[in-house]
Amino acid sequence: MKKYDFKIAVCDDEKAALKIISSSVTGAFEGRDAGVVMSEFTDVKELYSSLKSGNVYDLIFLDIEMPKVDGVDFAYRMVSENIVPGDRIVFVTGVEERVFDTFKVNPFGFIRKNRFLGDLSALADRYLRYRDTHKEKLPSLIVSSSGCMYNIDIGNIKYIECIQRSQKIYFNDAREPLTISSTMAELENAVGWGGAMGFYRVHKGYIINLRCVSFISAEGVILDDKTCVPINRKKLQQFKQVFMEFQQGSGARLLG
Repeated sequence: MKKYDFKIAVCDDEKAALKIISSSVTGAFEGRDAGVVMSEFTDVKELYSSLKSGNVYDLIFLDIEMPKVDGVDFAYRMVSENIVPGDRIVFVTGVEERVFDTFKVNPFGFIRKNRFLGDLSALADRYLRYRDTHKEKLPSLIVSSSGCMYNIDIGNIKYIECIQRSQKIYFNDAREPLTISSTMAELENAVGWGGAMGFYRVHKGYIINLRCVSFISAEGVILDDKTCVPINRKKLQQFKQVFMEFQQGSGARLLG
């Protein structure tokens, strides 16, 4: 079993360039003992639809110079709409000066076409180090509630529930739930998108910790304390896939 299995998307309007980039990216990661499931797009509209329908990618390699749309502007739109965080985007360009335009997106990386293989190799090494670091240690979350500031260990969060305009955080230990004024989109971004840090938004009103899942059905997700959290049925298959990938990445073995 490989240490990681990454879902990666590549978007380039030129089919020949698309094939070269996707095969090179696959080879770079597989050569470092990481599996790759590759998705290819020649149109940003197709990529946008894929993301809006619930598909989650660990990295998105995006060409900047495309005839119908500027890649940086498109990426900025996705980030602004909370469809994908900037640090999952890698820009690919033949114009080195465009690196300065990408700062507003805060991407994970920038690959120059005239130094493609060297930049790609360095990026693959850096991304694997990044995943190793974030796998070993989860960041803390600073929140405000009733005039007080709290430093929360993200790994201790069991699930988050939306109650009208407030969000209630439930914990794995015996402490009382904490009610905060935030949005689910902000919290989803803070605890990681699409399972990246072990959390997943199964319903518009719920984000759960994948480490606490005991059972999954069409009716809901049963957590280790017997709490039943509703799940959006449109997300059920996607959630099962994310859950299995997360558990296998943590060393779990899949039977049956």
